[in-house]
Amino acid sequence: MNPDLINAGFNFIAGFFILNNCRVLLRQKLVRGVSVISVTFYLLWGIWNIFWFQYLDTPWSFYAGLFEMLSNCLWIGLMLYFNFKEKRAS
Repeated sequence: MNPDLINAGFNFIAGFFILNNCRVLLRQKLVRGVSVISVTFYLLWGIWNIFWFQYLDTPWSFYAGLFEMLSNCLWIGLMLYFNFKEKRAS
């Protein structure tokens, strides 16, 4: 199997796991036990991967990495929104 497809598979699955975190956060509407700073680090790493995958000419990894990075953006946005909403309510 092509290494690009293997790497893309891992990135694509990671994106779905991140979307699962979004689903749980939308259901619970509370951020507990997860640092926005840690998730932001992985977002930055994902942004770097977008450039790196283009440099390596690995299109499948690029698109899967883009999906993972956008999933992380959504998760961070939801975390910030619910943290802000909770602080505003108290």
